[in-house]
Formats: sequence, structure tokens, C-alpha cells
Amino acid sequence: MRYTFRPMKKNPRGRRRESSEETRERILEAARARFGRYGYRKTTMAEIAGDLGMSAANLYRYFSSKEEIMSGCMACHLEERAALLRGAVGACPGDWSSRFETFVVTLVQHTRALFQQMPTINELITELTATRADLAYRKIRHERALIAELLEAGREAGEFHFDDLDRTAAAVQSALVKFSTPLFVPVCSDEEHELAARQTARLLVRALTCSDRVQGVSRER
Repeated sequence: MRYTFRPMKKNPRGRRRESSEETRERILEAARARFGRYGYRKTTMAEIAGDLGMSAANLYRYFSSKEEIMSGCMACHLEERAALLRGAVGACPGDWSSRFETFVVTLVQHTRALFQQMPTINELITELTATRADLAYRKIRHERALIAELLEAGREAGEFHFDDLDRTAAAVQSALVKFSTPLFVPVCSDEEHELAARQTARLLVRALTCSDRVQGVSRER
């Protein structure tokens, strides 16, 4: 059988046809922008579709509901934040104590930037906590996994000392809530927030590098 290769079809404007994945990405970008400006409750599927120049019916071909779009936005946000944090830690030339501090400072800087980009982020967090606890827990689990990854690397390098990785990561995560949640951004200046992040990071590092004390705490029941 003879096969004939045909050029990819183009849309009327002469551009390559957009793939379904690319369309989904555009939808999520538009939704994030609208959620950030107007809030989750005030945003409708029709408005998101209008921002993209498509019909609401076409939008429903890609996402069945606003909740599904929000879930996709959350996944994108977590991936972007993880890449940012891993990149900052990887670019830090110091020991794991320095990298830990870099992680915490980058975390608070990202949180503050997110608040600036999405003025309604705190309303969105409140809404998610009340109506989509699964998404809130996804964020918590994802963040804890990043912290555990950092702690384990420090332990393998012989710098951090603790017995139980999961419990230690959970404790560190609790100590960093002020720097990972936009709810605290309005009550601190940039300088105050970053200074507090550095001080907290250094305090945690002192505990992580003191084997007797950290192991004693991790064995408590």
C-alpha cells in the first residue's frame, strides 16, 4: 500500500491548528487571570469562554465545570511552585543549611508575588477550604512532599539529623505556614516577612543539625 503524506491542516487564518492540550492550557491561563481579578464565586464559565473568544458550549468540551477548571489551575500552580523552589535550591552553592534557608525565602517571595498577581487569592483560599477540601489537602500534601525531599537530601549529605522523615516534614511545614499562605501577606511588609522567614529557617536549621535534640523530639508519642 502506498502512503501519501499530507500537510497539516490549518485554520482559516493560516495558523497551525491548536491541539486539545494547548486549548486546555489556554483555558486554564484565562481562568487563573479571571479568578485572580474577580474571584472564584463571581466568575462564570461563560465569562471564561468570552475571554477566549469561544462559546460556553465549546468550553464545556474541555472542562465539565468551573470546579474542574479550578482543579486544573491548582495543579498548574503546584507544578510551577515546585519548579521554582527546586530551581532556587539547586542554584544555591552552599551547604544544605544554606539551601534550606533559600527554600524558605523563595517560598515567602513566591507567596507575596502570588498575592500581588491575584488580589482575590485569600477569598479563593477560603472558598476552596469550605467547598473543595480535597484541593486544599492536595496543596498541603504537595508542599509537604517538597519539604521532605529537601530534608532527605540534607540527611543523606550528613548535615540534617532526624529519625522520622514524615513527622519531621510535617513539623517543618507547620512552622512555615506564615510564609506559604497569602493570608499573612497583608499584615507584613516585604522586609518584615522575609526577615521572619530567614529567622525561622535558621532556627529550624539549628534543630535539624542538632542530632540529639531532633531525634529526641521525633521519637515522642
